[in-house]
Parts: sequence; structure tokens; C-alpha cells
Amino acid sequence: MLTRFTILFIAIATLFSCQTIMRHSLGIKNPEIEKEKTVNRLTEKKKIANAHFLKKEKVFDAYVGSLPKVYVFDKQGYQVIIPNCYELIQENIRGLLDTIPNKLSAQSFRDNFVQETIQIKGDSFHSVGTYDYEVFFYWSLWLGKFNIKKLLNAQKTVDALNQGSNSKKIILIPLNFDFIKESGWTEESVEAEMSRIIESQKKT
Repeated sequence: MLTRFTILFIAIATLFSCQTIMRHSLGIKNPEIEKEKTVNRLTEKKKIANAHFLKKEKVFDAYVGSLPKVYVFDKQGYQVIIPNCYELIQENIRGLLDTIPNKLSAQSFRDNFVQETIQIKGDSFHSVGTYDYEVFFYWSLWLGKFNIKKLLNAQKTVDALNQGSNSKKIILIPLNFDFIKESGWTEESVEAEMSRIIESQKKT
């Protein structure tokens, strides 16, 4: 249990690096093992579209560094380098349509990101170039209602922009990084992973 409280403290500290917010009102809880149906039930209830799960081996990356993460790729597959600040997500999404960002990754790696990061079931994931911009938004149940509110606000922003007169189209793709039972997580493996995360965070 001590490792859970430690990682929770680290998570809260990184989450609010952009702006100090009253923690008690956010609904944040200790990370725990969730079931796919629990997450899917929430996405259906909240009408969260295009939702996917992270692959088990990529959950570690979701916790290291800024939390939660936002990745944006253009239609050629280059990452758009924007301030990865949770508080600025709506402004950053709107900014994508104002001008072509002049800060892009040196290489196009969107396809590798999708293949290595996302659990894809059934039909294959849409190909690069289908949308002008793809916004991959990391979220989890344990981060609480503030996290979900940010996700829903981002979706509203994308929907509004897509319904406007602009010629560019954006898709928001929520990526859940909870510890999912169906992915093989157990109490022991979660504890071990959290210890590894904590050690990694100490080095940054």
C-alpha cells in the first residue's frame, strides 16, 4: 500500500505542474486493477468516442514524465511539438487550425506509435492521413472526474472545430492507461510496476 500512496503523490505533483488545484475536489483515488467492462461502461455513459486501451507494456511509459500525456500527429505522421500541459489542451487543439505548427518531430513515427502503443481489436486502426490531426489523449479512472472533464471538454472542442467552416479535420483518440485485469495485471505485478515507476521518477 505504501508504494500506491507514493505513486499517487508523484502523480498528483506532475498532474498539477501547470496549475495548482484543490486536490480533494477532483475525485482522485489510488491506482487499482480495473476491468475492461468498467472502463467501457463509463465511456458509453459519458459518450466518449474512439476510445482505446494502452498495451500492457506501454502502461509504464504513461506514468513516467508528464501525466497525463497528450500526443498530436499531423497527416504525414509527424508529431506536433506542443506544450504537453494538461491545462492547455483545449487551447492547443484550437491552435492546430490557426496555423501549421512549425515545430514537428524530426521523423514521422505515428504508425510505430499506434502499432506499439494501442490495443487494436477487430478492424484495423485508421491509416495515417485520414485526418489532418490526431490527438491522443491519455486518461484513467483513478485520476478522477477532473481528468474525465478535461477529456470531454477536449471532445467538445474537436467536435466544434470539425463542424466549423475550416478545411482541416481533427480526431480525438482517448487512450486508457489503467491497470486492466484482462491485460494480465495482478496485485503483485501492479505493485512491482509501481515500484519501477517510482524509481524512474526519482531519476528525472
